[in-house]
Amino acid sequence: MKRYIFPLLTLLLVVIVIANIDLSEIKLFFKKASISTILEAYLFYILSFLARAVRWRIMGVDESIPTLFSVVAVHTLSNNVYPARTGELSFLYLLKNHSKARLSSILFSARVADMLCIALFISASLIYVTVSKGVLSLTWMLIAVVFALLALFMVLGMKAKRVLPERVRTFVEEFIRNIKEEVKNTPKIMAVSLAVWAVKFYAFYLLTKAILESLRYSTSFWEAVFGVSFAELTTVLPLHSIGGIGSFETGWAGAYMLLGFPREIAFTTGLTFHLCLLAFSIATGLPFLLLRARRD
Repeated sequence: MKRYIFPLLTLLLVVIVIANIDLSEIKLFFKKASISTILEAYLFYILSFLARAVRWRIMGVDESIPTLFSVVAVHTLSNNVYPARTGELSFLYLLKNHSKARLSSILFSARVADMLCIALFISASLIYVTVSKGVLSLTWMLIAVVFALLALFMVLGMKAKRVLPERVRTFVEEFIRNIKEEVKNTPKIMAVSLAVWAVKFYAFYLLTKAILESLRYSTSFWEAVFGVSFAELTTVLPLHSIGGIGSFETGWAGAYMLLGFPREIAFTTGLTFHLCLLAFSIATGLPFLLLRARRD
């Protein structure tokens, strides 16, 4: 019975999204949206891939920037399509000539840096957007829960390594050793990660702006940061389904309703944004995926 809980909750979220969207508003977006703004958003989205490729290089992945750019493109596509962050495994597969423990520690460190950056951007957005004290407390609670889970993962890994099979124990020990080495590079990793998210959030702002303006609404950069951050946080939950349909829109809609947008507009813009984001990741990642498949 337990194995059906998350699929059923995901199905419930999808039903909620479908019940609250207005297809005519989505059609209006495709008719009236600014193509130049969408293309500009896509350009900055690609630049965020380049920044992430540079980050992998700085963190010790010994590959060229063009190779790492292709890895980022396929890795992002996998994460956006596969459920419950299983797309992260593509990072290990795409760089299979490197140590799995080393890659796992690099990926884990990058995700911690990502969470810190999202927390910083959300904190900054709360200065510029109008939300209640209850929402402010809930936001900090969600951020605290995410970091508590990351800390719990590390503690359990260190405690459990004594009872693990030798092969797994060796992997865990190397993973923890590499994490300790990554800590020494924290300032450099955080600086690059902030650049990654600054570019990424600007791309998201431009796309959000194009969507809302086509529906006769407006938004600011910090409102976009606040809204997209809630949607991004849903991607680390077990509810994240194939393509993230349902959970992503629910996180987005919740944030935009807190900002005062009507429920129908919040859900509709969330789905529209998500479809555009999937299109962006497919347009960037699929060519590299096909090229790699032909090469293999």
